Amino acid sequence: MRRVIVSHAGKQHSYHLALALRSAGYLKRFYTSSYIRPKYLQFLSEKYNSKFWSRRFLKGLDGEVVKSNWRFEFKEFITHRLFGNGRVMNSAVYSRDIIFDRYVSKLLELEEANMFWGFQGSCYQSLIKARALGLTTVYEFPSAHYQYGKRILEEEKNLHPEWEDSFAQLNLPRYYEERLLKEPELADHVIVSSSFSKKTMEYAGLPEKKIVIIPLGAQLNLINSDINIKRRHPLKILYVGRISQAKGIEYLLAALKKLPTNSVNLTLIGHVEGSGKALERYKSQYKILKPRDQESLFNIYKDYDVLVHPSIFEGFGLVILEALAAGLPVITTPNTVGPDVIDDGKNGYIVPIRNSRAIAKAIESLLDKSDDEFIGMKHSARQVAINYDWNCYASKVTDLTRQLDLSL
Repeated sequence: MRRVIVSHAGKQHSYHLALALRSAGYLKRFYTSSYIRPKYLQFLSEKYNSKFWSRRFLKGLDGEVVKSNWRFEFKEFITHRLFGNGRVMNSAVYSRDIIFDRYVSKLLELEEANMFWGFQGSCYQSLIKARALGLTTVYEFPSAHYQYGKRILEEEKNLHPEWEDSFAQLNLPRYYEERLLKEPELADHVIVSSSFSKKTMEYAGLPEKKIVIIPLGAQLNLINSDINIKRRHPLKILYVGRISQAKGIEYLLAALKKLPTNSVNLTLIGHVEGSGKALERYKSQYKILKPRDQESLFNIYKDYDVLVHPSIFEGFGLVILEALAAGLPVITTPNTVGPDVIDDGKNGYIVPIRNSRAIAKAIESLLDKSDDEFIGMKHSARQVAINYDWNCYASKVTDLTRQLDLSL
């Protein structure tokens, strides 16, 4: 039977992966940088509604199979407090990944396991060690391939140099770039979360047979929705995420200028990457709110009519799934999970990247809908999202592991 070691320096959805494998009886050990292991501390975190600490454990994933070491994130915590998000913070994350990876790689031979499952950026040395030990190696890529992303974002920087300081993905140190390029090549199986992400892997030369799509999930039971609310006047548009040209913000803002005056209201929720100077010429067209924790976002979605996510480069885009679950039609691009979950015209619209006119046209289509047609789109949005909760994710993880188990 498969005995799996999961390794991830950080959080993302690795807790859900470890829980899925634990529930199926496959998990040997989960290595991570921070996790609240004692049950009494988990209880206190929930009792006092501590949002920071409650995000550092997952019910059902008990501490006895988790090995965490908070020292790997200490520098990251301090850096964030002193400097906020930005290059200094990114540097701390890169350092965390490398030190954590080195630590885990030295412990692998002490575990009685036959599969190693690592995450992007923090498993290069561990993959090498796992292969040397004869373990089956699985590599999870939560985003899309760096090589593809760098090419398309370099193009975007040339098209819109005024946004240059918002392209954090183009400022990776060379040593970290090399990790991102080499890690998927070392793995026997590569897990991606969308068909677009799979496409970027194939672009980078990975054989299709080693790539497996396992979509992420959302906590659907926590997302508030009222799918019978009629369209508002003016239309309330929501954008959630990093405010960066990698997310196509320029094209969204330019699209609003093509619409009738006072027909829409736009709210941006997220951290502004770079100086934010490129936003100034559009400042009368939006209001901006600071980033919200996930629980707050779950309550906010229902107050809007549509989510617009015009990303240039996105491996998945969990906010797309969350918005659909809240009953919001979504306007997004092919370079996200959009094509996997959106039936164009029924629960949202897929628009080409870099096309403000197409975004404007999609918004106009919503403005032209009758109340019944609009509510029908909201119902369709919610219906699709039902198939993407964390139980569905766990089922797909278990199925893959079982298939690999049969191959032993």
